[in-house]
Amino acid sequence: MKYITVLCLVFFCLGCNEQDRLMQKLHDQQEMDPTQIVLVDTFDIDCIVDEEKYLSVADYPPVFIGELSKTIQLDHRSEFESYYDYSWDRFKVPDLFCLGVLVDTTRIIPNSNPYTIGSQPIQVAEGASWKRPGYCAYPVFIKNLTTDTLSIGYGQFIPIILEALDSTGTWQPLQLSYVYDCGHGLNEIFLPPFNTVITSCRIYEGNYETTFRLKVGFDWFNYSNQFSGSMNYGQFELKKLN
Repeated sequence: MKYITVLCLVFFCLGCNEQDRLMQKLHDQQEMDPTQIVLVDTFDIDCIVDEEKYLSVADYPPVFIGELSKTIQLDHRSEFESYYDYSWDRFKVPDLFCLGVLVDTTRIIPNSNPYTIGSQPIQVAEGASWKRPGYCAYPVFIKNLTTDTLSIGYGQFIPIILEALDSTGTWQPLQLSYVYDCGHGLNEIFLPPFNTVITSCRIYEGNYETTFRLKVGFDWFNYSNQFSGSMNYGQFELKKLN
């Protein structure tokens, strides 16, 4: 009986230590200001501002997945196989308040998804960085605030829609979700507890000044901070086919 009691105490202490470790990790990451993290880009990407005129297809590729640190290297290849799963039923789908979503408008990074842009990287000189086209974008930090591993995306995309206030003050989508032609063999992307995925939100320019936000999720949605910018008013509407 004494042996069983001691064993139970050992497991209890181990559980407490693990919980303490997780809570300390959460505290440490809460202390880290994402806007102060150095983002290192190994690709030389020609950035252009997107002047979309109509409702477009969302394009939010991950460029980093993992624990935050003072310096992070971005990967525009969007290949994070160690965070892929193909069962589609192992991980919880984020519900309300599971995610912290920050659009960092203090700096610009490229939005250059190889799956949608379709341009292969070109090494311009031996030992030089890689070069390909992309759009000017704000870095977006999405953090798992829970002790659960969450399903955060699919294929090479994070399910995000950019919304803006229309002339009546109503939030309206500017994008449609990306849909693969065939879902056979498609992976989901998972995000461990207190880990962060970094993606990018394209910066638009146009004749209409308004307020934007990101809506993240599948069925339940988490929202980002609001930020100001401009767009073309036609982005609220689908392009009409002749």
